[in-house]
Amino acid sequence: MEKDGRIDTVIVSVQQFEALKSAAEAKTLAPRKSVFEKTHKAWIDEQNSRFEAHGLWCDDMRVW
Repeated sequence: MEKDGRIDTVIVSVQQFEALKSAAEAKTLAPRKSVFEKTHKAWIDEQNSRFEAHGLWCDDMRVW
């Protein structure tokens, strides 16, 4: 079905819907987190060592 010239609604079978739903559920945060950590390992290690040495940049800020 179209709305304002664009596809708005699609009718699919239950089997197709379940397959789409399963594919969407497979893309969870855990795999993306793992890829991020592998890709940016050097940067993460640098940030962690900086934190260990100096703490947070805002630790000495005071609320007026």
